[in-house]
Amino acid sequence: MCRFVAYQGHPVLLADLLYKPRHSLVRQSLYAEQMSQPFNADGFGIGWYPAEFRPFPVVLRSPTPAWATRNFESLAHATVSERVFAHVRAASPGLAVQESNTHPFRHGRFLFMHNGMVRSFARIRRRLQQSLGDWAFESIEGTTDSEHAFALFLDEVGGPNAR
Repeated sequence: MCRFVAYQGHPVLLADLLYKPRHSLVRQSLYAEQMSQPFNADGFGIGWYPAEFRPFPVVLRSPTPAWATRNFESLAHATVSERVFAHVRAASPGLAVQESNTHPFRHGRFLFMHNGMVRSFARIRRRLQQSLGDWAFESIEGTTDSEHAFALFLDEVGGPNAR
């Protein structure tokens, strides 16, 4: 199962949120104590809202494990934000480990991430895609149930110019 953290509050150094705590997201991604599989190794992503680009988030995603993403660790020691989404992925069976399947997903001012799986997604995927407006359908880059759920959300909030 995936793990994530969502933070909103006073400005925080990303390293203090994601690396420093004893039970930080990055540490949990390598040493999950209460899981049958002790790690989340199928990708890592973070989205944050820098004050200078508000209300649009910056996103960094990688199909590599969080503990192996050294470039991000360096960036995290120099980046501050009041709003952060971070996600470590354990891919659902049958879904590819690739950047386009890594959370969080972004469109305009929105970020989205999801933990768990949509039951019977393979059975409902085609019908779900057919229910989407063209622009929401075309926004899907990967193959995950989570990104399809995000496309449904985007379709509901009002079209390609929803900000």
